[in-house]
Amino acid sequence: MTVKILRLLTTAILFTALFAGSVYAEKNKGDYINDLTSGNEADVIAAAKFLADEKPEDAVDPMINAIKAQKSSRSKIAIISALGAFDQKGRPASGLKEIIETEKDNTVVYSALLAVMNLKDIENADTLKAIEYCESNKQDDPFVRDITGRMRKLIQG
Repeated sequence: MTVKILRLLTTAILFTALFAGSVYAEKNKGDYINDLTSGNEADVIAAAKFLADEKPEDAVDPMINAIKAQKSSRSKIAIISALGAFDQKGRPASGLKEIIETEKDNTVVYSALLAVMNLKDIENADTLKAIEYCESNKQDDPFVRDITGRMRKLIQG
């Protein structure tokens, strides 16, 4: 029960930090994309928030690469959450599948699954591959197991 509460609290804090209103500094889209790879967690979270709000299509691959390069789970989750806010089919879900298949931290995997679900890219073959991967490799985590079950129902209609 404490793990569940901790995960919910962590997710709530990250979403609050990510989506709380803030005033953008005098930066442009390129500056924020560059900030995704900074070692400063606050800069990464601010960049993720900006990109979630603006949803520039050319930021998808840099965001996926930044997730892979980050060491901080909080930074990874912030970028993943931002990517899940994009209204774009294809590459975001495919990139998140790559993260799901390589990530060791199940909290990050869970966040990536939530982002894929939020994208509603259910016709993307990589969405199904992400679910199948988790069903085969991540069923020991009750949160991952729950979300993959929900995603499977969504896909099957």
